Amino acid sequence: MFGMPVLSNDGHWVAWMESIPGTKLHRAVVQSLDDEQVHLVDIPNQRILQWTLLAADMERKELTFYDYDYTTRRSALTVLGLGSEQHGDSIVAQGVDAQFTTILRVGSGWVAWDAARESVERYRIAWSLANGRGKHEALLGRSITAVKVDPDGEYIAISETTAMRDYNVEDSVYVLRASDGKEVWHRNLPTYTRSSLAFLGEKFFAYTDSDGAHSTVRVLQIPD
Repeated sequence: MFGMPVLSNDGHWVAWMESIPGTKLHRAVVQSLDDEQVHLVDIPNQRILQWTLLAADMERKELTFYDYDYTTRRSALTVLGLGSEQHGDSIVAQGVDAQFTTILRVGSGWVAWDAARESVERYRIAWSLANGRGKHEALLGRSITAVKVDPDGEYIAISETTAMRDYNVEDSVYVLRASDGKEVWHRNLPTYTRSSLAFLGEKFFAYTDSDGAHSTVRVLQIPD
């Protein structure tokens, strides 16, 4: 096994990547936690692509992978069925240099952000969601800690922290509207807070705050 195993959306299966014995190829293994059922999912195009398992949806019988093409430097999300067939076209993240930890599938859309940038460059976030497409740049000197999208794909929450040593700007958390990229809520936080984010259903948003000694989870209603 390599990479992190993932728990299925229904909590009854666990999936992971493994090497196929006697070859240099890899496959995904989906194991039931209730009985001895196992699905082996072969991975296509392994010579030029890096594949990372991100999620298992056993209600839809599909696995979501991050794949990276070394020849074109393309980052994408690809969905395979349990029979190794591809479901739909790959979702290609455009406008940012994403890695598997900085890209999210949201329904048939996506949101992605730069995994790394030069110190003189701003970090970028791009999205293509049901409620709109857009792009946003973080403040110079800040990197992206976390990004979350609400269940309807209407709002995007972003957490930023200082990206450079001896450049102690405040951290920040803010929420953008996906349709036009407009900021609808913003909060500055102490340096190095590195806030975690979560949307709680369709109406509420949560983030972590810290005063250096204590951490607090704050919940607010999403602005209209």
